[in-house]
Amino acid sequence: MDNANQPHSAPAAQREKPAVEGSGFGRIARAARTSWPIAVIAGVFAALSIFYGFATPLFEGIDEGYHFNIINYIANHHALPDLNSRYIGEMASSRAIVMELGDPDAISHEATQPPLYYMASAVLVSGVNRSDFQSVFRTNFDFVNGIANFHPPAESVFPPANTYLAMRIIRLFSTLLGALTVLFTYGAAKQLFHRADVAALAAALTAFNPKFIHLSSVVTNDIAVACAATLTLWVAVRMATSRYPGMRPFIRHAFALGACVGLTALTKYSGLAMLAPAGLAILWVAIKQRRTQSALRLTVIGSAALGAGFLLVGGWLFAHNWLSYGNPLAWDQVQAANAFTRRPAALTPGQVIGTIPALLQTYWGYFGNGVQFPPSVDIANTALLIVAAIGVVIALRRRLIPAEIAILLVAALGVIATFIEWMRLYTVTENSRLLAPMFVTTSALISVGLLAWLPRRWWPRASGLITAGCIVWAGLTPWAALLPSYGAPPYLTPAQAQALPGSGRVSYANGIELVSASLQTNRVDSGGAVDLTLYWRATRPLTVTYDLVLQAIGPDGASLGRVTTAQFIGRQFVAADWQLDQVAAINYRLPISAAHQTVAAIYAGWYEHRPPNALVRVTGSDAVSAPIAQIKVRAARPPDAQPDNALAAQFSDGINLEGYSICRGTLSIFWRATGTPHKTYTVFIHALGKDGQMIGQSDGMPPTPTDLWDSGDQTIDVRQVDHLQDAAALELGLYEAGSGQRLSAQQPDGAPWPDNAVRIPLGAQKTCANQ
Repeated sequence: MDNANQPHSAPAAQREKPAVEGSGFGRIARAARTSWPIAVIAGVFAALSIFYGFATPLFEGIDEGYHFNIINYIANHHALPDLNSRYIGEMASSRAIVMELGDPDAISHEATQPPLYYMASAVLVSGVNRSDFQSVFRTNFDFVNGIANFHPPAESVFPPANTYLAMRIIRLFSTLLGALTVLFTYGAAKQLFHRADVAALAAALTAFNPKFIHLSSVVTNDIAVACAATLTLWVAVRMATSRYPGMRPFIRHAFALGACVGLTALTKYSGLAMLAPAGLAILWVAIKQRRTQSALRLTVIGSAALGAGFLLVGGWLFAHNWLSYGNPLAWDQVQAANAFTRRPAALTPGQVIGTIPALLQTYWGYFGNGVQFPPSVDIANTALLIVAAIGVVIALRRRLIPAEIAILLVAALGVIATFIEWMRLYTVTENSRLLAPMFVTTSALISVGLLAWLPRRWWPRASGLITAGCIVWAGLTPWAALLPSYGAPPYLTPAQAQALPGSGRVSYANGIELVSASLQTNRVDSGGAVDLTLYWRATRPLTVTYDLVLQAIGPDGASLGRVTTAQFIGRQFVAADWQLDQVAAINYRLPISAAHQTVAAIYAGWYEHRPPNALVRVTGSDAVSAPIAQIKVRAARPPDAQPDNALAAQFSDGINLEGYSICRGTLSIFWRATGTPHKTYTVFIHALGKDGQMIGQSDGMPPTPTDLWDSGDQTIDVRQVDHLQDAAALELGLYEAGSGQRLSAQQPDGAPWPDNAVRIPLGAQKTCANQ
């Protein structure tokens, strides 16, 4: 029987591996025969990562331009940046960097990070001309998470050149580190569970996590720390699950483990958290072998070897920091460089707990700069985590999880502790990418948690099916999230723009013009949202970024819904990207809520994004917003009212006249919809004297436009009619404003009203005065 699939309940002695087992070539041959799934997983992952890299514009990964800035500096100067640079101090008040300062030697806040990823990347691109970096890297300082870049034409040039080539090379380097992380995850899970199916699923849950693929497709040291930490944990787990007949193999492994911790610390200071699981692995071996060797001696010697490996690999950085800045972490410089994100007050424990939903969301699908999954996907992912968590409890009760899992758990706790302390002090940190060193822990636990629901004989097939589902999900993500967000601006062709309705144009004093507006539907249920498309164009060059406000206002002036968005052309663009006189169609969603059925007007207005957020006026007006559409909000209908004077007149297109009331010179007309009118009609009212001549008139739309009436709706149209008190009769009806054509009107017996106008003699009618 293949020991890769032996039960977890096997005695510990059967599960432990000797430190040295057979020749290296023999182990490689056996691995090739039994571990082909991980080769497939790693290969598919690499292909997807490259695809993600081309779907995401260069510099659009989180802080990607700032990471490249440090790589570029090291490649140019063959030295680490000076953390006492004046730029570090200037970042205390603004996110100053290369483009804003116009200095090619400026350094970003990422200079305070450990340099291993940057140094390796600098070596890879040292021979590439990067002198155009300042001209191709753009930032939008108006947005904390604002998308500043789209795919410029130079990105599609093959072969790439200059900075574009350098960025592609480093992104491929990130993909390599991601692939190694997947392999190390497989190795650690296989060493723990001794089952290829559990290990393959753990690797797949890492490899096909869209967030992890995205981190592996951009320039960031987050993937470097994930890779180094996963390697460290693999080595630590291997130590804890191995037996050592002699001291030399133990010392070699302890030294190698220390070197791995040093590598991790050289990628990010949070990598120092790996000292805890490494120390636990040494202690684990010492306690396990206390019957054959002195536990104290093993602990002391192992710790010394661990420390030696750590200092040999990573000690130079801490010595450099101590000598240059008086602190092994250069802590003062780190704080100064990140002062622009420091919170006014540290988060309380309750506020830290409140960040959990954001962390869960960003673990799977936050790709930076506002590009993320819809809430429904986040809910599904959270449900999956709950199922896996319950499965972990089941696995513990069935003794399917080895005790050595404690090494991964200690590593996760260390990473979480350092992350929470940083998040308490600094903003824009509620992101699971900062927990990258614990990806292996979560993947291993989710893997066994999902499989624990099934009989073990089904695990290999279930592992394959879940892996296939993860591949499909990861493969669809770029099409659903990345490509639409970074695609070409949705400009209309000249013919399409010409075909837009000419009415309803609104010009704003900032040079933005609303060409047209269209609604998916002009009816919305309370608690729902109205989807509308607005067609914008810039009539002059813009140098200021503006926010758009859409608001639904009811007849009483109350707000029924409001949304503020900085989107233009589907994304948060710098103003310079607005192409003049090009019409772009932008989709918006405006939530609506009302206590009762009513009609709301949607207003649109702009204000400057930067303080003091000056309002933009509508051209030729003092108004700061303009009505652009009307909607009907469906909710509880008010009770019907009865007219003082009943009538029965039927108009075409599903409109009935029920009656009227006259009170203190005011006429109220009671309409009832028997269908759904297709057009907006105008009501005409003529006041006639005793000689039949018109002495007064009132034309206008009812309070609810007729195209918003639904069958059964009652509308009371209150009018002031000139000389109503002197009138001997009234005649009224409806007509189309454009053509002037009246709707046909019929009497109760089916006979038509002359001229399609209902004639109402006055004199015997009831009024509020004689009721």
